[in-house]
Amino acid sequence: MKKTPVKTVGIALEELLSSLGIDNRVHEQVVIAEFERVMGDTFCKRASAVKIERGVLFIEVTSSVWRQELFYQKQMIKQRLNDALGETLVKEIIFR
Repeated sequence: MKKTPVKTVGIALEELLSSLGIDNRVHEQVVIAEFERVMGDTFCKRASAVKIERGVLFIEVTSSVWRQELFYQKQMIKQRLNDALGETLVKEIIFR
């Protein structure tokens, strides 16, 4: 009788999510869950991650002035989130 290789729960879960075709969607939700930790309290007093769809992160901003300021920091925000999460999950950001 052949032995089946032992897998960790994490690997088994990744394989299950992949086989269901929802692995990318689950990974994207990590962006929302980790947004405040990565961006910090001060940033999150003026902006919050609302949703992410197909790599597009929607951030709600408290004022038009702050939205304009963040527009110029878009690349830095994307880089910071993707670096902290260890993969490129945020491809674009839209401020509302």
